Amino acid sequence: MIDSQSLVAYLPRFSEVRLLCVGDLMLDRFVAGEVSRISPEAPIPIFQVGRETAMLGGAGNVVRNATALGASACFVAVVGDDPVGHELTAMVGNEPRVEPYLLVERDRLSTIKTRYIAGAQQLLRADNETLRPITSDTADNIVRVASEVVASCDAVVISDYAKGVLTAPVISAVIEAARAAGKPIVVDPKGGDFGRYKGATVLTPNRREAMAATGTATGVKGTDEDAMAAMGTALTERFDVDAAVITRSESGMSLVTRDGVAEHLPAQAREVFDVSGAGDTVAAMLAMALGCGADLPAAVQLANHAAGVVVGKVGTSVVYCDDLLRAIHAGQWSAAEAKVMSLAGAAERVEQWRRGGD
Repeated sequence: MIDSQSLVAYLPRFSEVRLLCVGDLMLDRFVAGEVSRISPEAPIPIFQVGRETAMLGGAGNVVRNATALGASACFVAVVGDDPVGHELTAMVGNEPRVEPYLLVERDRLSTIKTRYIAGAQQLLRADNETLRPITSDTADNIVRVASEVVASCDAVVISDYAKGVLTAPVISAVIEAARAAGKPIVVDPKGGDFGRYKGATVLTPNRREAMAATGTATGVKGTDEDAMAAMGTALTERFDVDAAVITRSESGMSLVTRDGVAEHLPAQAREVFDVSGAGDTVAAMLAMALGCGADLPAAVQLANHAAGVVVGKVGTSVVYCDDLLRAIHAGQWSAAEAKVMSLAGAAERVEQWRRGGD
């Protein structure tokens, strides 16, 4: 394990990192309210709508996490020519450290996920989206843009939510361009076919995704860590990647490298409120850390701390440097020091209180 001072030393370097993020952009809308009775029409709660907020989700949340820590990003994504697409375009355009390359498909429905929350509890999520593959012209434009900007970036994130944007040819071409430019490639995968990610630096599946990709049965023998090591080794060997970082929810995460070395990190969260977007945070942090010169063990430790922070927040949230400092120094700072936070972090805290009705 890397000591806390060595980890903290990477934080100021994040502002020098420039990421290329390619993936599925979506709108995360949160409807906060309260439930005080059951409907007389059916055994369902009556949700009294209160406050609504919206933020960038999916690959957009990867970019938000990167810029919250001071990095800049080239963002390549696809939206539809519809109200949600227009809202997403405006939101990305308002991000000061993001260089957007949003491609528009006229007949495509932009993705929106609406979450209904009472207090700190999600009651329902409603999705409206398109899952069909993008057109060949759009795919060609994604590859062209990514190939043109990758040399000016320090690391690449491929954020796959299986919404039809990241087709196998697009993923392969982006990975090929990044490898030719000598850039580390972090992939947040989706589905069971990981062959399309061949050649990436790091895959970041959760436990369920890793099991599906490797064909691992639920009743594996040995400890959970043994199972993670075996699955991680299978992922690196089958799909020609340097390492796999398997996220294990409340059990932490496991790093397994191509040479079979496994490192298991316990979860850092003190209390879990919402896992929405935690995978985005992990992918963004890994890419940023690798982009500023950290080795994989250090990058994974930083990602583990970041994930521990974000699951303690309600909704699709981001991690700020002061959040990360407190997480790394947990138990070492005084109570007064732990209360100090940046303006952005304080603003987010207030927004979370409002969303939860506090």
